[in-house]
Amino acid sequence: MGKVLKVLIALAALALAGAGAFVAFFDFDGAINAQKDKYLPEVEKMLGRKVAVGPVKTTFLPVLGAEVKDIVVQGPASAPADALLKLGDVVFQVDLSRDERTPEGARRSRAPAQRRA
Repeated sequence: MGKVLKVLIALAALALAGAGAFVAFFDFDGAINAQKDKYLPEVEKMLGRKVAVGPVKTTFLPVLGAEVKDIVVQGPASAPADALLKLGDVVFQVDLSRDERTPEGARRSRAPAQRRA
């Protein structure tokens, strides 16, 4: 029984090390930005307007999320200098530590993100 336990612990450690190496060495930001660049022309075609989206930066710890910078949707062709929509930063986060059993519906392990000017 002790030998089986040692093998299971070794396999779990190997799986954890492999997952850690994958997260550390895989370029998530590059992959997401490549997909963004691939689909942006389709978004422009659907909207009928020019759309620009800056770089996307992902986060994994302490919360899963992403930050998208400089989103601009151009206005109508009659006023090409005016943007219909302009966003500096868009941040979204998925708090995996949320506990539905608490009265408030969430228990935060850190202070909420502060809005930047």
